[in-house]
Amino acid sequence: MILDYINKITSLLSEPKKNKNVVVQNDFIPYLHQIDNFFQLKCSKTKFFIENSFNFEETFKHGGVVSFTKEFVEYGCIEDMRQIAFIVKSKSNWNVILPNNLLALFKKRLDKMKLTSDENRKLRDLLELLNKVNFLPDLIDQNFISYVERSNIKIYRHFILIGKDNQVNVGMPLQQARSFLNKL
Repeated sequence: MILDYINKITSLLSEPKKNKNVVVQNDFIPYLHQIDNFFQLKCSKTKFFIENSFNFEETFKHGGVVSFTKEFVEYGCIEDMRQIAFIVKSKSNWNVILPNNLLALFKKRLDKMKLTSDENRKLRDLLELLNKVNFLPDLIDQNFISYVERSNIKIYRHFILIGKDNQVNVGMPLQQARSFLNKL
């Protein structure tokens, strides 16, 4: 049923139109990220609405949650993480969220690097943001994604998982995430 609904929305959105508006049942909001090219649709001004007490309320406009894949935390460019942290810090209603195990992994990575004071100063935005991060219990992969979507979809509206490639529908490569966040 959910897959049929998502496929129906995807086919509607594949028609070449400008300024698309889509009304979605409230129960399906957590699954909208599964629509092919969801974030590109958002950048192209497609709006999603839910019916709320005989009114239509626009969804996905009140900020979001950004996280990183394990591979990105472990091997990704720290300068890129710093840039994302700066963007998130400058936006209202946006937040970074990480499981505790990824934070420990990132701190271990920084310790191994033995950063100079100049390098630490350059990473100040990232480190400040990490000190304010909403940490979660040690969740991995799909459990983490499901947890974040279920618990934050009503509050934050968006969930972006930054990684090297689009391993899951909420995931996006760094350049695409940076572009998307800058357009909001």
